[in-house]
Amino acid sequence: MLLKNYKPFFHLFLFTGVACILHKAAFFFFEINTEDFYYAVEFLYLIFFASTLILYLILLIVKKKNFQIVGMVFLFGTFTEMLLGYLILQPILKSNFESSDVEKISFFITFILFLLFKTLLTVRLLNEKH
Repeated sequence: MLLKNYKPFFHLFLFTGVACILHKAAFFFFEINTEDFYYAVEFLYLIFFASTLILYLILLIVKKKNFQIVGMVFLFGTFTEMLLGYLILQPILKSNFESSDVEKISFFITFILFLLFKTLLTVRLLNEKH
C-alpha cells in the first residue's frame, strides 16, 4: 500500500531525469550552444518538476477530502502553472539573441512534456476506485 502511494512520485522523478538527460543530449548532438540561454535547461526541469509535484500532492489531498472536485482542481492548477510559465517565459520572449528561438522551443517542449505527464497522473488518479 505504501509503495502504491509513492510510485507516481518515483515515476515523476524518473521521467524528469530521463527527459532532462535526453534534452541535454539533443543539444549536444545538434551542437546547440546553451550558454546564451536565459534559463538553464536544468532550471526549467526543476521548476516544472516542483510545480508538478506540488499539484499532484494537492490533488491527493483533494481526493481524500472531496473526490468530486479533483478534475476542477487539476484544471485550476494547470491554469496557474500556465500563468507561472508565461511569467518565466517573458525574458525569453523579449530577448533578441539568435538562440532565443531555440530557447523558446526548448521551453515549450519542456512545458508540454510535463503537462502530458501531469495529465496522465491525474487520469490515473481519477480512474482509481475510491
